[in-house]
Amino acid sequence: WRGGPVNAKAHLELLGPVEEAGRGSPHHAERCVHDRADSALRLWTTQPRWDENFDLGPVSSMNFLLRVACYHHRDAVSIDFTGGPGDEAAGGSASIGGGAVGASPEAGQAAFLGEG
Repeated sequence: WRGGPVNAKAHLELLGPVEEAGRGSPHHAERCVHDRADSALRLWTTQPRWDENFDLGPVSSMNFLLRVACYHHRDAVSIDFTGGPGDEAAGGSASIGGGAVGASPEAGQAAFLGEG
């Protein structure tokens, strides 16, 4: 992150198909989180790698997405990460990148966005 070592943790979310949210606009739709998992914390590294398996599901259609967000935790001793993407205050964490990939062949390649 910005060229220095990080205390990195990944947050994974399995998102279901787009559903109408019923918030007054027929064009407003959102995805529901069907399952989630967090990786182990990798301390003081410039190239975090995980040798972990995650069992997320079930996936009932090809319209599901897997969203992954990576966070740097400033305080590796007292981490209490319960937030999700966009919740950068959780556990003293800051987003350092993320992306999403679809289950369908038409979804193409994942788009990953880095901030550091």
